[in-house]
Amino acid sequence: MKISIITVTYNSEKTLKDTIESILSQTYKDYEHIIVDGLSKDNTIQIVKNYESKYNGKLKYISEKDTGLYDAMNKGIKMATGDIIGILNSDDIYASENTLKIIADKFKETNCDGTYADLIFMDEETMSKPQRIWKSAKGKIKNGWHPAHPTLYLKREVYDKIGSFDLQFRIVADYDFMLRMMKDENIKLEYINEVLIHMRAGGTSTAGIKGYVKNLKESHKALVKNQIKHPYFVDFKRIVKTLFQMILGLYKKFEEIIMYLIMGFLATLVSVGVKWGMLYTFLDAENGFHVQIAVVSSWIIACTFAYFTNRIWVFKSKSKKIFKEFCTFMGARVFTLLAEMLIMYIFITLLGMNSDFWVFVWTIVAQVVVVILNYIFSKLFIFKKK
Repeated sequence: MKISIITVTYNSEKTLKDTIESILSQTYKDYEHIIVDGLSKDNTIQIVKNYESKYNGKLKYISEKDTGLYDAMNKGIKMATGDIIGILNSDDIYASENTLKIIADKFKETNCDGTYADLIFMDEETMSKPQRIWKSAKGKIKNGWHPAHPTLYLKREVYDKIGSFDLQFRIVADYDFMLRMMKDENIKLEYINEVLIHMRAGGTSTAGIKGYVKNLKESHKALVKNQIKHPYFVDFKRIVKTLFQMILGLYKKFEEIIMYLIMGFLATLVSVGVKWGMLYTFLDAENGFHVQIAVVSSWIIACTFAYFTNRIWVFKSKSKKIFKEFCTFMGARVFTLLAEMLIMYIFITLLGMNSDFWVFVWTIVAQVVVVILNYIFSKLFIFKKK
């Protein structure tokens, strides 16, 4: 079962090597790679020529003017001779060396017309940091669902039946194609519950807010063209889903900092709760000495709480020297407490900025400095992940 892989290029010298090596590393060898270049002005074609001998006759390429991405894809589909056709963008890579084998096995096992899977959006610079995952799973068109197109591999008969990409769409011709395909109930698709593609964030349809707005407008046009019921409702569902994925992606990207701030807030609540609990149960809130006892006790308990929550849920320390780690943590907290006191002393006492407004300002500044210092100390010097 031969697989045709189509890659469209235009000035792709920075990323194409990774894409090519991803294909050459595949354990499944019954494939052809078709590169359709739009007259690149950089070294794209030279890179293709440098790798040509490694394909052992499995490479086809052309370099000529086209009207855009989807025009080039249509050319690649016409050139394809494989039983199955898939598209691997010039800045994307396969998730593993077994990706093509997994796809071929699914076709053989199920006799389906097409397969699709999950993909991960990776950082644009290094392709090593996951930004968010696209779980294709299963769904319905009316709910705004569609497979991740870079993971979609179809029998060539599907293209013969559904037709080529509609060039009136500059960004979402793939979405329009999938709508046409999914409306045909006789086309059998199988979901592969694995990540098969690593996609570089920042492409034509993923480039920031402006890119998303353009994507949304064209997507709505595709819905109307394909007579999908309640297109605005479908748009709304897609927006909600995308926002959720973006929020989840941001959380994963900044998980450590977010968890650190949450645990810091909880430690503050513990401190306040302990202090007021002591003063209004067995200590006298009018007694200055008792107040000091409550303040110191609540600080120690809150710091202890912060230590264990930071160790377990934030920095996930693997160190077995817990007592030493705890003492270092408490020492750092004493240092940052002194730093906070020093800031307040300099600006409020020495510089005389003691009005209510400036006291409030420097209190906030001091707290921010403490939070930053505690995070730096914890990450760099206290908690060890190995």
